[in-house]
Amino acid sequence: MTFKSFYRLMLRNWLILISIPLITAASIYYFARKMDKEYTSDTVIYTGIASGVGIKTDNSSDYFATNRAFANLLNLINSRETKQEVALRILASHLQLKKYDPAVLSWKTYTHLNELISEPLKKKLVGTTVEETVKKLENYLKSNQQNEIYTILNSEEPGYSLKALSKINATQLPNSNLLKIDFSSNDAVMCQQTLEILSNVFIRKHTELMEGQNESVMNYFETATTKAYKRLEAAEENFLKFHKTNSLINYNEQASAIAADKQHMLENYNSLEMQYAGAFGALKAVEKTLKERGAVNLYNQEILQLRDQLSKLNTQLAEVEVINRGKSNAAATSQIATLKQQADVIENKIRITMDNAYSKIQSVQAVLSKDLLNEWIKNTVLVEELKGQLFVIRRQLKVFGEEYDKVAPLGAELRKIEREKDLAEKEYFSLLNGLTESKLNQRNIEITSELTVVDPPYTPVKAIKSNLLLLLLFGASGTFFMVTAYLVGSEMLDNSLKNTFVATQQTGFPIVGILPVLFGKKKQQILQAKTAEELLSRQVLLKMQQRNNANEPFIIGVLSSLAEEGKSTAISILTNQLNTKGIKTLALFPEDHTNQIASGTHTSFYSPLYGLNNRITIADILIGKNYPSYSVIFIEFPAVLENTYPASLLKYLDFIVLTVRANRTWQKTDQAVFEEIKKVSHAPIEVLLNGVLAKNDDTLTSIKHTATPKAVKPKVIQPIIGQQEEVHLPV
Repeated sequence: MTFKSFYRLMLRNWLILISIPLITAASIYYFARKMDKEYTSDTVIYTGIASGVGIKTDNSSDYFATNRAFANLLNLINSRETKQEVALRILASHLQLKKYDPAVLSWKTYTHLNELISEPLKKKLVGTTVEETVKKLENYLKSNQQNEIYTILNSEEPGYSLKALSKINATQLPNSNLLKIDFSSNDAVMCQQTLEILSNVFIRKHTELMEGQNESVMNYFETATTKAYKRLEAAEENFLKFHKTNSLINYNEQASAIAADKQHMLENYNSLEMQYAGAFGALKAVEKTLKERGAVNLYNQEILQLRDQLSKLNTQLAEVEVINRGKSNAAATSQIATLKQQADVIENKIRITMDNAYSKIQSVQAVLSKDLLNEWIKNTVLVEELKGQLFVIRRQLKVFGEEYDKVAPLGAELRKIEREKDLAEKEYFSLLNGLTESKLNQRNIEITSELTVVDPPYTPVKAIKSNLLLLLLFGASGTFFMVTAYLVGSEMLDNSLKNTFVATQQTGFPIVGILPVLFGKKKQQILQAKTAEELLSRQVLLKMQQRNNANEPFIIGVLSSLAEEGKSTAISILTNQLNTKGIKTLALFPEDHTNQIASGTHTSFYSPLYGLNNRITIADILIGKNYPSYSVIFIEFPAVLENTYPASLLKYLDFIVLTVRANRTWQKTDQAVFEEIKKVSHAPIEVLLNGVLAKNDDTLTSIKHTATPKAVKPKVIQPIIGQQEEVHLPV
């Protein structure tokens, strides 16, 4: 669509474009003039979220965590539960009033409340305190979904409904820890009261929510820590009892000491056995030598007694030394010294006894055996000493073996007890650490979740500016643009042959003329119609000048695809116009038009079926008419897509006028049939657009009405159509 066509479209529909927005604006004003005044109040709450202040070291501010925290706060404010409690508390505070109080609500709200809740119901719901009233309201609300309180909350009541509280708007102030909450209401006092109650409910719910999240965790750790401590006490008691029962101080050291002592004794025992074997062998060798030399009996009664005494002393001495090895004990040292002295005494007695026995022998062999006797005494003392030590060590090894056999199995059981104790201890300390952390977190939550109202809500004095002017502006402009869009859309979607430009494009044939549609008898429309008829007759006259044979009548065929396209009207107009100009013209109509067309000197009828004969000419169908006397003959053909038409007459045509309504679309069947007609007739085909709206064509809109001089009366041309007035085909 070009700007020119758009401008013409707007100009044609200027009345609609002005009237509809004005009607819309008037309607908006009429219905909105008595709107309630709106009052707005706000409050500011400090959160401390963005600063990350707390007693924990990991309270650093995080962008996404901060956004989530603020989003949780905003969602809590806008939640249904919060708004429902606020509405119930407002209602409870108003129901508590014994009489009207302007500091609590307006008179309009007070009277409306008395209409909403009956006096019997009010007595049933009102308690001694606001909290008691709120509790009764909650219970009554939950009783069923048809009671008055449920209806009020879910209605559109301006003061107590959830929809009214949907005007609560909570936002975070940029780059701060502050939340701003504003609310609009038609009651200034209720506006302030609603924000005050909302702040209290919101802060309480937020605190309960934050503390409740950690409370269950803390309760878990308290219970688990108590149970773990009891298990630890039982494990430690079992550990202590095991040590007492088995006389253990330090199992590992004791076991190591026993094993080391046993190993040392085994080594000492092996060494003593070797020494004993050597000493005993040496003693036997000396005894053998002495016997060969005729020595005295070495094992008489006195010597045996002394040897037994020496053996006992050596055994006692070895036992004391073994028991007190590595110890600093004065009594043991004194006892060892005493036993050694006694052993020395016995040893001297044996030597004296042996000396006395050999002193009676005065032979060379006795003298020679003197040294052997000393050797025998020495070996005897050594053997007895080693025998005593071996005896003591054997006894100690037996004791150590029994002790080792007793202690060795205790290790596995002790490790099991220690493992149970360690696990219980680790579990206890782990849970204790979790309990400490949860308590610290609880305290941190109490600090960080503490919300503070820094800017309390106020009672607004002035109402906010009305949006009526804005509504009028947007309503009128919106309607204007909608109507404009509708007109433009309708124009662009209109595929009808509405003007000469579109008709030429769609049909592919040139335009010979147009006939406008008439609505009544307005002078402008009559002038436009007569001008169009005059232009059409001139076009026909121009076509006459282009004929080849001036002696023959100029035959014009008037065709259309469908019936009621305006062929008869066009022929009547052209016949009248040409006859008025002195050009003898004949209109030839199908015989079924006899009831519509008045017979006359310029009118004739024919049978289209008769014209199917190829031998028939125009002169043949004009029986009783002087064919050569006419300058122009108009022949109306039946609708070519609906009726049988005289195709044999097409070849005699000099000019074809294709009549088509302006309010219809051009179809492919229309194009096809006239393409076939072009093959039969060599006459040029031009379109006569009938029923054109003046608003759709520049030719008609350019015709201006001018007053006709009174002295000159226009000559009225009588139409040949037998009707009261000339009527063009309507759109």
